[in-house]
Order: sequence, then structure tokens, then C-alpha cells
Amino acid sequence: APRLPPPPVCCLPMPPHAPSSSSPPSSRTLVWVYGTLKRTLPNHASYLSTSPLLSSRATTSTPFPLVVGGPYFSPYLLDLPGQGARVAGEVYAVDDGVLRRLDELENVGVNYVRRKVRVRVVEGEGLEEGKEVEVAAYLKCNFDDELLRKEWLGEDKDTRDV
Repeated sequence: APRLPPPPVCCLPMPPHAPSSSSPPSSRTLVWVYGTLKRTLPNHASYLSTSPLLSSRATTSTPFPLVVGGPYFSPYLLDLPGQGARVAGEVYAVDDGVLRRLDELENVGVNYVRRKVRVRVVEGEGLEEGKEVEVAAYLKCNFDDELLRKEWLGEDKDTRDV
């Protein structure tokens, strides 16, 4: 991987309720997930099983480095927009309670930042295929050179974190 600038010094979270122009009705936030929160992976049942799936495959419009690392082989989407690949994930409509729980899981403000990103819907269950939508995504903001040296992926298919 090329030598990149250091990660952001401060992981500042999005405001608690940051509606997007494509927000679904009834105060729900569109959230795009790429790792252990996806349907077949370990955190899905505890966090997203009651939230409507709107896209089973949506890719980031801007490339990001997705790496697998750490002692638990965790997927990390590094907060370096414009580097890496267009990453595949899933889109859910979550209520404020689920959003707060996701922020806690991701340790927003310390390890991750929740940012607005744009994704293109490849397979839509509640969103139109081919459409680009604004979603909230969790980006790793306090990474080191070790994570930068990992292979950059377009999708998390690693099963060691399961």
C-alpha cells in the first residue's frame, strides 16, 4: 500500500440525529455496514435483526481502504476517502435507539467516526437499484501503520472474526 498521510487526529462523531436528503420516513437513519454487522455475521442478530434491510449490496461511491486486522481479524474501513476500493456492504434503516447502540459498539469518538458517505445500490430490497444514496457509515479513525500495510479489500469475506 502507498504511504499515506496520518489518520485524523480527532474522531468527531456526527450529530446524534443527522438526517440525510434520502432519509426514510419515521425518523430512521440509513446505515451502511460492511463487516460483522452484515446479515450472516456475528453482530447482526444483536444489533440489526429488527431493522429493515433496504439493500443487500451497495458499494461506496468513493473508494476507501478496507482491511482485516487486529487480534480478532476485525474488518476496518479506514477514514481515508479516495484511497483503496469501492467497498461492498448492506444498507439498513435504523431507529434512534439502534443508532445509539451502533455508536456504542463502534466506540464512536474514540475508535470510529460515523460519517455521511454515498453508496450505489447494486441489489435493492427497499431502495432502487442503480440509485446513489447518502448513508451513515462507521470509519476507523485511529489506525496505525500496521493497518495501512494490510491488503486493501473491496469486501469483507474473512471468516476468522466469526
